Order: sequence, then structure tokens, then C-alpha cells
Amino acid sequence: MPANECIPYKVPGDSWSAKADGAITGKRFVVVSKDRTGGGGKGAGGSTTVGVGLSTDLENLYQVKQAGAKGVVAGVSSWDAADKAELKVYSGPGYIVPVTAGGTLAAGDLVESDAEGKAVKANATPVAGAACGIAMSKASAAEDAEIKLI
Repeated sequence: MPANECIPYKVPGDSWSAKADGAITGKRFVVVSKDRTGGGGKGAGGSTTVGVGLSTDLENLYQVKQAGAKGVVAGVSSWDAADKAELKVYSGPGYIVPVTAGGTLAAGDLVESDAEGKAVKANATPVAGAACGIAMSKASAAEDAEIKLI
């Protein structure tokens, strides 16, 4: 069983596999860091014409890294993952998942990522796209906060 696994409280059905671009801690916000690995569909120069330069590499994973402060997040990491390891990312409206709190949160707080990918209360005027969830219950720093992704 993976260490520090993020088990959603509510699952609408939007999760995807990713490859860690550096070590990632479970239950933290992540951002897309590089183009997807391998897979078919992209030809020379990024062409998506079928049959043009298709890769024989069957791996087809988006690459993610732990989010930094106020970044536009792609989702929440499912578990601890070493560099280049595969993990699941929970994203999209409707998910309620545990995210490690970076400070005290109250139910109803709009949250964003801190420098370590933890959930913190968003500023009154958050950076466009930085707010990524709503605290569904109170949480103290270092506790699992119930976050509804938006």
C-alpha cells in the first residue's frame, strides 16, 4: 500500500494518472510541469495527425510536480511519489479530498496552495486562477483539511 495515501471523501469520477517530476508528497496540490511522456498522437513538431511520427512508447502520462505558492493547480496528489514514479491526480469540481493544511482553516474558506503545496486560506484578492478549493470543515496546520475542489 502506498504511504500517506489520499482517499477522497467524495468522488465524481475525474482522476488521471501522472508521472512525478521530482518527489511529491501525498495530499498536496500539484501543477503540470512538463509535456506528457511518450504515447501516440503527437508527430514530429507536435503534429496530431494520425500515423505521422507515432511513438512506440506506450507510456502516456502527464508530468506533475508539487505546487508552489499561488500557482494554478492541476489537482491533488493521491499518495507520496518518488521522482519519475506514477501517481493518480484528483481534479475537477465535485471532489472532496483531504489536503494537508498549511495553516488554520475555517469551514467555507476559499483556499489556495502555499509554497509546499498545502492548503491555506486564499487572500481577499487571490491571483487569478490560484484559488482552487473550499474548506468544507475546520482544520489546523498539518491536519488533513476536507477540501472541495473548484
